[in-house]
Amino acid sequence: MVRLARALDAAGVAGKLRIFDGPHQWAPRELCTDAIEWLQLQAIKSGKLEKSPAFVEDLFQGQVAAARAYEASSKPYEAYLAYEAVVKDFKGLKNLDELDKKAADLKNSREVKQALKQEKEDIDKQTVKERELQALKRVALGPTVAEAGEGTADAGVSRATAASEDRAAALADLKKAIAGLRKKSEESSPDSIVWKRVLQGFFVQCYETASGLLQSKSYAMAAANLQLAAEIRPDGRGVFYNLACAYSRLKEKNKALTALKRAVDNGYSDLHALESDPDLDAIRSDPEFHHILENLAGKKRQ
Repeated sequence: MVRLARALDAAGVAGKLRIFDGPHQWAPRELCTDAIEWLQLQAIKSGKLEKSPAFVEDLFQGQVAAARAYEASSKPYEAYLAYEAVVKDFKGLKNLDELDKKAADLKNSREVKQALKQEKEDIDKQTVKERELQALKRVALGPTVAEAGEGTADAGVSRATAASEDRAAALADLKKAIAGLRKKSEESSPDSIVWKRVLQGFFVQCYETASGLLQSKSYAMAAANLQLAAEIRPDGRGVFYNLACAYSRLKEKNKALTALKRAVDNGYSDLHALESDPDLDAIRSDPEFHHILENLAGKKRQ
């Protein structure tokens, strides 16, 4: 997203990137409000909305105050970004000579140059690690044994065996890499945020890929992607619930029940879904399923 924001700026396309602490979720209320106000401002600048001097002035003063607060708090990089945003947002609406010079001076400061350099290094580091994970995933979830075995019988068996061994090795390496990144992301180091972003991006990619595969009834590949997502989020509720659904569709009852129990243990509480979701039909008559259902109902009554 940072690279996209820079590309949009270079192309002269209006855009604004705001970053907040937290996982893949809705932004905080105040940032959503900022986004709506920014859209209103763009509509005013383009003539699609009638200009409201009071609205523009309030927004301008608020953003300038935020930039000056960063500067007063000895946060030059944050101040530079804030001043730069004000100049972009209010170009054509306000006199920005002073703020433009302030942004330029900060950009040329040693602190901001170092911060921009560090940002680029972090993004490059993140990209390299993401590509490593994706390369391992492509091998681990690669062609099926049947696909690898096309051709003559003997050659097919040999290729199928080699492909299976390669997949197993890649999957083991991928799980080891995820475990290592989880450990690094929890350490108090400057790189921990990079590893968190790598894991979060890979989790979202696996989870959303699995959602599409479930809809297209590709249950085995959906389960494989969800298993990887679960390596990143062993405390996830939705991950294990969807994994239970995929295994149920594959008629792998024991795996489905284990995943469903894990989902409930992690806090999954949609009793109606468990009782009515057709994806769970294959395990709904199993005594263990009723046990899970009874435990969840008991928790909800407490």
